[in-house]
Amino acid sequence: MANMTKNRKKCEKALFIQRIIAFFIDVILVAFVSSLVIFPFTDSESLEKLTNQNTTIANQYLSQEIDVNTYMNQSMDISYEIAKQSGLGTIITLIIYILYYVVFQFYNKGKTVGKQIMKIRIVSTEEGELTLNQLLFRAFVINSILANTIILLFTIFGSKNVYSLSVTIFMAIQYVLMIASAIMIGYRKDGRGIHDLIAHTEVLQNEVKERKLEVCEN
Repeated sequence: MANMTKNRKKCEKALFIQRIIAFFIDVILVAFVSSLVIFPFTDSESLEKLTNQNTTIANQYLSQEIDVNTYMNQSMDISYEIAKQSGLGTIITLIIYILYYVVFQFYNKGKTVGKQIMKIRIVSTEEGELTLNQLLFRAFVINSILANTIILLFTIFGSKNVYSLSVTIFMAIQYVLMIASAIMIGYRKDGRGIHDLIAHTEVLQNEVKERKLEVCEN
């Protein structure tokens, strides 16, 4: 019986590949839904014009028609203007992220569509059921909700320079957190990333979790 329990504990955590595939399925799904929802609120003509300007500036820099300082300054101006015009879309996207990664996942017992396909789910490492707060803290880190919210606030209330600095700092922090979490998931015995440690959660395989509960009940 002891050996059976030991073997089950070794395989009960979700595999790294399962979590990565589930993550990308969810990213693609949310991006698709968000693009459909925000489309009516988007000034496509203005955004396309700004994007074309950015491309033109990049080509001018590559052909050495302008120096690096000119390129950086003009590119920063355009990026800031794009962010300002996309403010409403960003707010809608953040709401969709919270509804999907927090609310939907809570009522679906710790599973997004990606996790459901890969047969894994989030559970609490503490006594009791998974809570909305745990999923919210988790999503703040791994789904970039906190970083994007802070950048949005600086976009709305800050200057161009403040916006550029916030993007540089908070996106760098976000990338470091995601890379560090991916490494931890791959190498830690419990497969927990930074977001799991903060939220007191872990990701297990569905069938193994169910078998574990059945054994405990018996």
